[in-house]
Amino acid sequence: MAQAGHALVRSLLPAALFLDEGEPVRGPPSDTGRDFGWDGFSFEGFMLVASHRPHQESRILIQSSRHDLTYACTHRHSPMRQAMLSLRHIEIFHAIMRTGSITAAAESLNVTQPSVSTVLKHFESRLHMPLFDRVNGRLRPTPEAQALLPDVAEIFNRLEAVERLSRDLAGGLRGSLSLAATSPLANGLLASAVASFSTLRPHARIALQSLGSPVVLERVINREADLGVAYEPIISPEVETEVLAAGSIACVLPKSHPLAKKRSISLADLRTYPVITYLPQALLRPYVDKAMSDAAVALNVTIEVGLSVTAIMLAFNGAGIALVEPDLLDAMRLPDMVSRPLVPRVSFKTLLIRNRSAPRARIVDDFVDHLRAQLTKTPASSL
Repeated sequence: MAQAGHALVRSLLPAALFLDEGEPVRGPPSDTGRDFGWDGFSFEGFMLVASHRPHQESRILIQSSRHDLTYACTHRHSPMRQAMLSLRHIEIFHAIMRTGSITAAAESLNVTQPSVSTVLKHFESRLHMPLFDRVNGRLRPTPEAQALLPDVAEIFNRLEAVERLSRDLAGGLRGSLSLAATSPLANGLLASAVASFSTLRPHARIALQSLGSPVVLERVINREADLGVAYEPIISPEVETEVLAAGSIACVLPKSHPLAKKRSISLADLRTYPVITYLPQALLRPYVDKAMSDAAVALNVTIEVGLSVTAIMLAFNGAGIALVEPDLLDAMRLPDMVSRPLVPRVSFKTLLIRNRSAPRARIVDDFVDHLRAQLTKTPASSL
């Protein structure tokens, strides 16, 4: 029995390597005792009595008063194993960098403060360099720690992507969906589609972010978003795009405006009125400039904005006619405002963006089908 007991306690060694003296040693959550011919054995009562961890070996003394058993061993580290890092090292380092202290890191991970300190020391010894300076009782990251952080954060972003995928695979209705879209689409078309989709999938977790087109593309490439929706052009070898709808620039103005009586408005009609449109660096501004150039019309652009919603609100408050894409107008529910098509038509495409190499989760495909169905119900004039 003593031989079987020693073999059993030897299985506790990996857990003991990361403990401080006086901490309990817990075994795996299984009937491991039976594997050694010792039925009914419990891991409760084991304690790390002493440990010495030089660079090449670890001498561990584990004791259990409950089982009247003491086990001592010397664990030699191979050079290759000594250089290996574990995910636990990365998790502890990331938690400390995120929270700013060992105490807060321990609370966020629901572990003891000494165990966080021990793993941090072990991590630093594996790297052969300090990661934090102790200044007035506080931790200050070293330049080396700051240099490691982006790669460590990327690891956790990847882990979150894996976690989302595993939840999707576990059950269709309890999947997660992350969407990124430009502001007019996020607050208009997608907000409507997400609202109706969530009623069909009440247990689904959906994230919808309103971002600029370059950031939408970046989120999809980094797999921080399952789907992106943005206006063309979207160019990257890492994504594939699909045309969802054709959009256009329109005039948004009060119902009381003289031009509101017209079914469509030409650039020439706008000459004598103040116009609100996009900033020169905005994605859709080149479409407006090309239209003015093709028509040989110079408009009186008095206000330039970054977002369509800003232009619409300025028009609502009497600052002029908003020359923008009108997708948001219906969602904003401004009964005294109308949109009129611009002639000749200034068109662009709304694109669905997917990561080319990302797995196709069931909930993502279901949402795309739902979004297409929503588009068939949407009047073409509103796109």
